[in-house]
Amino acid sequence: MASERSVTLTAIWASGAVTVIPPTPVQGIGYRNTALSTSDIEDGYSFDTIPSSADTNQAIFEIASIVSEVNTRGIAGWSDQVDYATVPAVVRGSDGEFYESLLASGPGVGAGVQDPISSPTYWQVFRALDLSTLTISNSDGDTDFFATVDESGNQQRVSKANIALSGFNNDLTFDEFPTGTRMLFQQTAAPTGWTKDVSAGVNNRALRITNGTAGTGGSVGFTTLFGRTATDGHTLLLAETPAHTHLTGGNTVWGSVTNEASLIGPDYDPPDTDGRILTEQSRGGDQAHSHNIDMRVLYTDVIIATKN
Repeated sequence: MASERSVTLTAIWASGAVTVIPPTPVQGIGYRNTALSTSDIEDGYSFDTIPSSADTNQAIFEIASIVSEVNTRGIAGWSDQVDYATVPAVVRGSDGEFYESLLASGPGVGAGVQDPISSPTYWQVFRALDLSTLTISNSDGDTDFFATVDESGNQQRVSKANIALSGFNNDLTFDEFPTGTRMLFQQTAAPTGWTKDVSAGVNNRALRITNGTAGTGGSVGFTTLFGRTATDGHTLLLAETPAHTHLTGGNTVWGSVTNEASLIGPDYDPPDTDGRILTEQSRGGDQAHSHNIDMRVLYTDVIIATKN
């Protein structure tokens, strides 16, 4: 493995210098003036001026500290003393995330100091390329098919399922389903990126296709209805029996008794002497009955899951 650079910073210059400078500095001791400000050095030292070693050590220390941070962490941390006037600027927040500036901020900028981890208007978490939200579309807005031209100049129609990006090991997926999309899956657990609906309202139910508003209904569970092997019991009512008659037999002796209505003949006048009323013997038990039926239909279980 070859290094991309030959010079690196292995230590922070002047980090071991003494920061408390006595009235009479000691010969051979390195000091660092921590009170050195930007205004003291922004114009540089005058020509032929020998600067204080304490000032020089402090300037070298500050430069080396920033270089060391970039050297070891790849990017500088955010500072409340820096004006981030150039957009975008990328810094490391105190939470360890990298942030990209959306608007200028800083002590010398109108918006003032804006901490990246608490100022979403001015900063957003930096992502070089988020493949999970990458959208590819062509000029007419069609996200399903794209036109490409081969080496002979012939236009070809290409499905986005066949598009791959080099440099990403072809690990590119297309998020075709917006958040909140609900779908059926023939598996117990929802796939990655989806959440299984485990509410009672979608359990043990059949599916109905409708061309109107989607809803729910019914009162009998799937396994209850389709587990039946007989109809419900039912007792016949008089109105439900077919029209029919019954034949009966008997003797009638006529006399002078009071007129009686016979159930097997008309009322006679003059009055009969002994009009007998004949009835049949009662049959039946008034019990409910049912019919055999096999509702045990074959089925395949599915789940409903919602896109995260």
